[in-house]
Amino acid sequence: MLRLRQVGFRLAVAMTLALPPMAGLAFDYGQGRGMGAGTAVVADHSAIEMNPAGITQLPRYSIGMLFNHTGPGAGFGFSLLDNKTTGIGMGIDYRNTRPIEGHAKEFGSLVSHKLNIALGEYYEGKVHIGMGYNFRRDKLGIVNGVTQPTDLNNHNMYTGAIVPINEKLQLSLVSYDLAWFGDNAPPPRITSGAAWLPHEQVVLVVDVIQVTDNIRHWQTAVGADFLIKDSFALRGGWHEDFYKPVRRMTWSAGLAAFFQKGSLSYAFNTEPGKNFRHTLALEVNTMD
Repeated sequence: MLRLRQVGFRLAVAMTLALPPMAGLAFDYGQGRGMGAGTAVVADHSAIEMNPAGITQLPRYSIGMLFNHTGPGAGFGFSLLDNKTTGIGMGIDYRNTRPIEGHAKEFGSLVSHKLNIALGEYYEGKVHIGMGYNFRRDKLGIVNGVTQPTDLNNHNMYTGAIVPINEKLQLSLVSYDLAWFGDNAPPPRITSGAAWLPHEQVVLVVDVIQVTDNIRHWQTAVGADFLIKDSFALRGGWHEDFYKPVRRMTWSAGLAAFFQKGSLSYAFNTEPGKNFRHTLALEVNTMD
């Protein structure tokens, strides 16, 4: 288990209009965005939203910053993580997305603000657990040339757990959107995940998502992370929704460069429709 944690940390030390229920691609930092999966071994700031139990695998203080671009929209974000001050890991993640000037018509003049606050704790040798709070505000102005001023506010709770099986295998269970309060709340989602370490420089992950709007609504996300000479990582993955009338498959790819105090990562993702997403993220460890 310790070996898996250490390698996962090395591999992952590296924000989107979330498109619920495309859960497998809703996470923006290096590992989560590059693989599009990995709830069982998130070891970077993706954990704050992806699985709050994962922040217990980050024994440090760190800050994160990112920029993303998708179709006619762009956004930025920042995050803070503290896993040293107390026995409980704490993380906060804020993201803002808005249309690029001149593209308001096709983008819908949508301005999105999203805040995640997460807590996690590790019970030595047994289980990582975590819980989080999510607040999202969407301001909608013009859709297809028609003025429709709308404010949508949502509040949400989510939980997660990671169970180490042995040095090469970890399992996870995450529940999203458990208690929405607000407008147009998405249905809850339950994600089961597994992370396998066949080699000290390779991590393979799979997530299976059940969306509670229908018992037949299942999604799958698969990803991989390859460490090269302890300095670079290559990532990739795909996500498919098996319930949609036309099966929606999206894929992701990414790379990361590691330095003494953090990492710089880039990820490319396809999205439903004709849009692509580019994400550039920086994480810096502020203390050893």
